[in-house]
Amino acid sequence: MKKAVVVALVVAATLCAALAWGQGGGTDRRTGPGGFGARMMSCPAAALAPPQAMMLDRAAETLQLTDEQKGKLRDVTTKSEEAMRPILQKASEASLALRAAVLAPEYDAEKVKQLVTNAQRAEDQVINARLATWAQIRSVLTADQLAKLQEVMTMRRRGTGGPTPGSGTPPGGSGPGSGGSSESAPPPAPGQ
Repeated sequence: MKKAVVVALVVAATLCAALAWGQGGGTDRRTGPGGFGARMMSCPAAALAPPQAMMLDRAAETLQLTDEQKGKLRDVTTKSEEAMRPILQKASEASLALRAAVLAPEYDAEKVKQLVTNAQRAEDQVINARLATWAQIRSVLTADQLAKLQEVMTMRRRGTGGPTPGSGTPPGGSGPGSGGSSESAPPPAPGQ
């Protein structure tokens, strides 16, 4: 029984790390890495992924960003994306090492336990870096812009596109005040 619990934890940690790494190309965002329905699985690292620079550029009109805000957000997201590469690489490597240990011909519970700890630490680094990025993004946006960003990101996660540029209301009319879903708000800035 204990072995089964450890294996279940290992699989969950592996999926979370894979989801965090899977933010880049080569994944089906509807199902996650490998197409195994990972969308059903959620972990903090994946849930906290900030918008990428390209996404903010496309949503600039909808968010009604000023030129100054566009520049600041471009700097924040570009620097974040560069800083995240080695952190995500480390998380991916920890996840792969964990999976290899779980699937090894000879199971070593102590080794797996240590690799679980390593994977959790790597995921913690991803989470902390993403929270720091969100704090910077939040310092640039107004409350209204943050609400619009939430709508855009929710629509993108659902695969329904996003608001029509300049309209401020997503297709289907679930904009502010229309009873639309507030499913997953961007995280609060640290200290708020």
